[in-house]
Order: sequence, then structure tokens, then C-alpha cells
Amino acid sequence: AKKCATFKTYFDPKVAAVAVSCMSGLSAAQVCDASLITACSKAALAQACTDPSVTQVCQIAATSCKVAASDCTVLLSGLNDDGQEKVAQCVAKGCPGGLFGCVDALR
Repeated sequence: AKKCATFKTYFDPKVAAVAVSCMSGLSAAQVCDASLITACSKAALAQACTDPSVTQVCQIAATSCKVAASDCTVLLSGLNDDGQEKVAQCVAKGCPGGLFGCVDALR
């Protein structure tokens, strides 16, 4: 329930709906598997339209987080402004858990 609330808070509405739908399809045991929750999150973000406003933070992330700018664009395009801002703050700190770690740390 907390993760679904996070999706609704920090993801674009359509992307959040995809992530929540994916989570809703998991069994009670599967919901306890962090890798399946991550898969729902990544799959939903991958469906987002490219957001040109993430270009600058993704250029920084390419260096500080050691991630391809194109991969960053895929992850961040599905976030709303609040989500993008929080991930940008994490990127500025050097992505301690990797770029997806910054996205996964949204609470």
C-alpha cells in the first residue's frame, strides 16, 4: 500500500496507474518480493513519453551516477515534478544507491 501511494505521489498519473495495476496483479506472497515491485516500477516508467525537462539532470547523472543519459531519461520521464526534484537532489549527492536507487528511495 505504501509503494502504491508513492507511485501516486511521485509518478505521472498514467504511469502511476500502470505501476499500481501491476502491483495489484501480484499475489500476497509476490508483494513481499522487492524485485517484483521494482519490475512493476521500471515497467511503468519505461512506458512514459520522453520528457525533455529531464535532459539537464540526466546529463549530470550520466557522470555522477554512471548511467547512460538515455536510460536516465527513461526512468525520470515518468516522474512528476516532485519526483524529478527529489531524484535530482539524490543525483546531486552522487546517487549513493545508483540512479534507480534514487527513484526507489522516493517515499
